[in-house]
Amino acid sequence: MLKKSRAVSASMFAKFSLAIALGFLISQIGIADLQSPSGSARAVSTEGTADIVWSGSTLAIEWTSVDSNSSVAVITGNETITDSDGEGSAKFPLAEVLGETISITWQRAANEEDFSNFDGSENLRELVSSRPELFVITATVGLPINDSAGRSSFIAPAQAATPSSTSFKYMTFIRENFVDETIWPGCELNLSVPFSYKGDNRGFNVDSPRFRTRMLVTVDWINGGKVSFSTAVGETKQYEKLRDGTYVLKATKSAPRSSMIVSSISESSNSTKFRMRQDVVNPFCSPLVAAGIYYDYSVALSRSGVYSVTGAALRVPNHEFYIIDAGQAGWTKIFARTGSDFGCLGVLSAGQTACRNSTPYPGTR
Repeated sequence: MLKKSRAVSASMFAKFSLAIALGFLISQIGIADLQSPSGSARAVSTEGTADIVWSGSTLAIEWTSVDSNSSVAVITGNETITDSDGEGSAKFPLAEVLGETISITWQRAANEEDFSNFDGSENLRELVSSRPELFVITATVGLPINDSAGRSSFIAPAQAATPSSTSFKYMTFIRENFVDETIWPGCELNLSVPFSYKGDNRGFNVDSPRFRTRMLVTVDWINGGKVSFSTAVGETKQYEKLRDGTYVLKATKSAPRSSMIVSSISESSNSTKFRMRQDVVNPFCSPLVAAGIYYDYSVALSRSGVYSVTGAALRVPNHEFYIIDAGQAGWTKIFARTGSDFGCLGVLSAGQTACRNSTPYPGTR
């Protein structure tokens, strides 16, 4: 059915601009001739370029990466078509992707130059200086595949139906049922008692009520592209792990949501840009010595459905990001990333190995 790959914020970073030149891309896409059975478009991100060509009954994508070590994931709808490195290509029977959104995500380990203008807490600044590879740099472009006239097929035509609003959902979660606590000075520990934290015990699931953090962002196109948002943090439950392997609940706390912020960059009835970020620390740990669940992204969105996401996140825990237009039956995956272990959230004293596993577990799914 599908031909697999061959090898396949405004002030956040000095190096980063928005992941895609939305105005350029939309202008190229919007001029597609309704009577023409073929055409092409180019999506340019900070991490790579994708060329999209449609002709007859086939749509093909070919991509390159700025960094040959980048992992590139291509998702259509919610199905991952390919997840491999560097450059590659994929072909789709056009009829099977009409009405879907194709997202192309470049991911790589960060380096210190990526954070030359970093905006974050002191402990995170220490971590980006000493262990920048523990952060993931992400650039995603999303391209809706529409056929508004039923005669020819092309990407996000200017004539396509426009939604009244578009929403995003970003969640972080712990896939394990329990996570044993590392010996972290600054956390509320009794060194004679092995404490553990309750996880969310799940896989990727946009509808799950279990999460560590959740951010919902809505762009109201009827109201000039106005951006609104809501946030939530799951309770943190500390358990004592008994010798027989069972767990006894000892305490429950909730982390503050004050670090979960969405800032509007620009708003209009046709396109909107905003920045979303957070640094939510385990409430049993001092924020002066422990890292939080961190991400910082710039998002650009056209009402026609083209979008881009650019930014960075700490490798732990699991991160999942979705988009939906008003009237759609279900959410569409932007990306989903399985995290490293929880050494990343420990004390950031100089010379400490912040993560026992500095590479994300494989797979975007």
